[in-house]
Amino acid sequence: MKKNKENTLLDIMNNNPKSHDSKRFNFIINELKDIFEKGMTILDIGPNDGSFTSILKDIGFVVTTIDIEPRKFEWEHIVGDIQTVKLERKFDVIVMGEVLEHLKKPDKAMRNIIGMSDINTVIMVSVPNFEHPNHVRVYNDKNFRKFIKRYIDIYKFEIFVKEKKYKNNKKPSKQYLAIGKII
Repeated sequence: MKKNKENTLLDIMNNNPKSHDSKRFNFIINELKDIFEKGMTILDIGPNDGSFTSILKDIGFVVTTIDIEPRKFEWEHIVGDIQTVKLERKFDVIVMGEVLEHLKKPDKAMRNIIGMSDINTVIMVSVPNFEHPNHVRVYNDKNFRKFIKRYIDIYKFEIFVKEKKYKNNKKPSKQYLAIGKII
């Protein structure tokens, strides 16, 4: 990856007042740099505004996104729910950040992700650990590891502490990131 792509990511994340994810995004980008080969496919589940996905595209990944919201991006975007959508293709990398906590059936989502993976697919899943009206469940270090280990063999697990507290939470929140391959 070229140095200017790293600077672009830092600039976008650091200059975006809504972004509290720059540490996690930078970590993921650095992990992906190590495995990147031209033409690799990546599925980004829940791409939000597409800023992070745009960086992946600029690096050279063949990008596909999926979200329940229709969006207009410069890449293939599938409108669908990861709990129910069926795709008949495999991806080299699957990233799902800050989505599981919104799902009523996270097991169905993970089974669908496994169905879009082969033994070499790198799967990256992250969740926050704070309460929010849109969150169906709150994950912590223990329950997230227990849940995700049912689906992937984790080879990296990172915890990112957010500097700011979220609204009524008493402590700064954390994000948990698991990286692995299917079992």
